[in-house]
Amino acid sequence: MSADKERLPGVYVQDFIPGQKTSSTRRRLAGFDPENPTESFALSPDGSRITLAVGGPRRDPVRTQVLPSGEVC
Repeated sequence: MSADKERLPGVYVQDFIPGQKTSSTRRRLAGFDPENPTESFALSPDGSRITLAVGGPRRDPVRTQVLPSGEVC
């Protein structure tokens, strides 16, 4: 979890290849909402879902499913 250039917290994903620098593959995955800032997150054991705990006026977890193509829905 990290903040974007607007200082909004959220979760990024990037490729992992041992011994190689992959920072250029980093991309936003979930969060980054100014009205409901991300406080923490958890991944499902199979990596297909992410749950965010958010602050602000809304305190409900938000579920985002990651598709095999890497798209977020």
